[in-house]
Amino acid sequence: MPRKTFEDILVGLKFSLEAEFNTLWKMFYYPIDREFPQQVWFSLSSSIHCDKSMMELCNGGFSLYPVEIRKTYRNLQDYNRALNIDFSRVDTKNRFDQYLLLCEYVATMLYGLCKSKLITDHDAELIISPTFGQIKNSLQCCGYKLIQRNSVCCAVPINSGVIEAAKAVAPSLANDIMYYGHRDMAGNVNGKRDILVHLCHYLEGVRQDVERISSSIANALFNMANQLEVRHNNIAEQSPKYKPFVAALSKDQLEHWYDNLFKLCIAAILAVDAKPALDEYKEKQESMNKSKT
Repeated sequence: MPRKTFEDILVGLKFSLEAEFNTLWKMFYYPIDREFPQQVWFSLSSSIHCDKSMMELCNGGFSLYPVEIRKTYRNLQDYNRALNIDFSRVDTKNRFDQYLLLCEYVATMLYGLCKSKLITDHDAELIISPTFGQIKNSLQCCGYKLIQRNSVCCAVPINSGVIEAAKAVAPSLANDIMYYGHRDMAGNVNGKRDILVHLCHYLEGVRQDVERISSSIANALFNMANQLEVRHNNIAEQSPKYKPFVAALSKDQLEHWYDNLFKLCIAAILAVDAKPALDEYKEKQESMNKSKT
């Protein structure tokens, strides 16, 4: 039996990529008075022209967007051209990736519009909030969620273990944990290494707790961090930490080991987070044993 593609699975869940893509595309690119109920655009302030699309609103305020979004571009057309963004052409080979990109693009543009202060909170509640709601619900149906990274919205896979680990650490590290699974990170060995450096630095601070709960996870985790070009220079021959077997690894092989190390980091964070529950159980068990005697 041939292995199913993710798109096949979505079809089984009665999730239509084409329908979801078209719905969001129209909400962003079609005139507001065409895509939103009459009571909505009748309630908008006079500064919002209902015969314009949200894309046109974004273009009008693009120069006031946070620099993390607009970079050095002065208008949306130049930005789209530079990043080769054109959703009018359907990519039949990578439909799911194109759908995720549309979600990220629309969400980022609308977030920037809110930050530009060119739209009131009242108007944002009427037209931007429903659009964000559409994106959120649509992504959730296919196992994804939106996160923000440097003011840019990113769609990342929902992984309950990863999410719980992200909840247990500081926001900056939580963002790294969630972003590790983003599709742009596939093949990005340097980016993954940077995230692992942050994770291992955090875990070094709670190393005793990790070792107390699971010495096997702790030993594997910190040995891998020390030998896989994460915490030390293991590739340069002149380095005192040089490891020939690591220097001989291909990019794909090194990425495979980084992904394994990431899983260990998540397991260690979850273990430390569970320590209070383990301690409570241990105290309860000791109390019960004493009562029996």
